[in-house]
Amino acid sequence: EIPKRLARDCRMPGNLVEPLEKAAGQRNILVHMYVEVDPKLILKTIQQELDAFNEFAEYVLHFLEK
Repeated sequence: EIPKRLARDCRMPGNLVEPLEKAAGQRNILVHMYVEVDPKLILKTIQQELDAFNEFAEYVLHFLEK
């Protein structure tokens, strides 16, 4: 929900919503073991979604510097 709200309020670009939500979903699987962990899916998430965290961190820093 947080990524959607930040994008809606123009605090970050909308293209970050999906990758951040996917990464959060993976985090929930790893922490709570909702389902059996699929190493291939984890690797895919790391390779494809991790850059979104770096971009998100840049937007947070920019926001805090204002």
